[in-house]
Amino acid sequence: MMDTLAVVDHSDGEGLSRAYDVVRGGNEGLLVAFLGDLDEEQAAVLARMRQRSGGALAFLLDSDTWLREPTDVPGALDGREERLRMLREAGWTALGVPWGAPLDELWRQADRERSGLAAANGGEGP
Repeated sequence: MMDTLAVVDHSDGEGLSRAYDVVRGGNEGLLVAFLGDLDEEQAAVLARMRQRSGGALAFLLDSDTWLREPTDVPGALDGREERLRMLREAGWTALGVPWGAPLDELWRQADRERSGLAAANGGEGP
């Protein structure tokens, strides 16, 4: 699986409609998304995509921490928390990704959150 992920590239387009078309036909497997900034419309498309997969995991870049110098004062939230909430309500396991976050720890955190969701749903995933 890691070999497959190593050659995955980003899409040419800016929107998510092509990705939605790809997952529209199936409802199996785990959908994994590595995302930059999302607007409300894109978050809504992702929420619908969740219904077409067996499970869904989203890593949402915290652009505030990625785009500023480490010595800068953090800015106001730009809707990222709202987008994370929208994804979670749609059944995604969604994590914000701050600058410098180790990928292995993010995967473990996602597993803990996914396990917590499964336990809260009586042993079934969202």
